[in-house]
Amino acid sequence: SQANAQDASKDSLQSRLYSHYVDLKTRFGVEDREHALIVDGECQKAYLICEEDSVFEIVDSYEVSTVKNGFGDQRLSYKTPLGVHQIEAKNGSGAMTRTIFRYGASTGRVVKISDRDNDDRVGLLLTRIMRLKGREPQNSNSHLRGIFIHGTNREGSIGKPDSGGCVRMRNEDIIPLYSFLNIGSYVKIVDKLN
Repeated sequence: SQANAQDASKDSLQSRLYSHYVDLKTRFGVEDREHALIVDGECQKAYLICEEDSVFEIVDSYEVSTVKNGFGDQRLSYKTPLGVHQIEAKNGSGAMTRTIFRYGASTGRVVKISDRDNDDRVGLLLTRIMRLKGREPQNSNSHLRGIFIHGTNREGSIGKPDSGGCVRMRNEDIIPLYSFLNIGSYVKIVDKLN
């Protein structure tokens, strides 16, 4: 019965993610074989999804950290913007894991990672960065706000809200995700999947 409960939970997750994928296809024209990312703020997880020849698949999932101040689109609010975005720029191809990025460019410096959950160091952009551009009226300022998906030096906070507005990931996770998502790929951030 535990296996049945797990199967039902997986089916429920799959159907909820599929409804978001259908929304992206309907409103934004996501095409067959095109990967998209759904970020679930409630569970602090991101799901890489794709449909190929009418078969919908959860390709992978990752723990993330969205903002500790909640969700919102106001400038200087340090909140994570909800809604549909596209990857506007990608930086970090070939950079060493834990490379620090500033102003969208590699500094060439590598930093130590903390796995403490109470790390008080400033959160850095590491390893790979993907800048988001909002595609809806309420989040159209995401680019100006500097909202990224990126690796972090504060890996102990992954799985709970802790960022300053961006979507933080473990450095080992963002490398494969970076290879799946292209400039123009869609990212939908929701406060909860339901």
